[in-house]
Amino acid sequence: MHKDKFFNFIKALNENDVVYYFMRGFAKLPEKPDTDIDLVCHLSSWDTFNQIASRHLKGEKFRDHGFAEYCDMLYYPYFTTGKPDRSIPNGRFRVDSYNCLHMKSPLNDFKTRWTLPLSFNNYVFDKRVKVEHEVPYYIPSVECEILLLVLRDVLDLKGRWKSKHINRIESLKPVCDKEELLHCTGMVLPNAQGVVDCIYNNEYDKIFNLTMGK
Repeated sequence: MHKDKFFNFIKALNENDVVYYFMRGFAKLPEKPDTDIDLVCHLSSWDTFNQIASRHLKGEKFRDHGFAEYCDMLYYPYFTTGKPDRSIPNGRFRVDSYNCLHMKSPLNDFKTRWTLPLSFNNYVFDKRVKVEHEVPYYIPSVECEILLLVLRDVLDLKGRWKSKHINRIESLKPVCDKEELLHCTGMVLPNAQGVVDCIYNNEYDKIFNLTMGK
């Protein structure tokens, strides 16, 4: 039931040309989410996205983190309704949706959020990959997904790495284009070569200090 409701929602997004991708939480699809599914919607599709989400899913308290660089940083959580299914994490499909890439900023000791560069935000959309399924959906390229996981643990988690993120990166490295990863990393982080070297040398604990100039 929850799976059908979720993919009916995704089908409606596709039919209405909403530009989006799943940022995290999609590895076990189409059967179920990993935990929550983090979805990034293009600014140009944000209003349509929320209209569709409101028809298919139930919303929780929305958050506006304020304006940064080129837009308000918005977070809108939604979930499928109905009796909880114990075979699904959280008992249902939960979609944490964002109108752009925004994360905690080191410029204020990680107490506030800021947008990632607009050029990188657009680049991830340009490079997104269509997953063919009865109801298709979109995910980042391998290289963008790796960097997004790095950014999640370095910025939002202040260098406290989650084992599931490391495991996901390790599973992607064999099919990753190292030069493309270097290019992506250089769009967002300093010491891009050092960051990529740490990823390939499994030295994840060094990345936070490297990017913070410590």
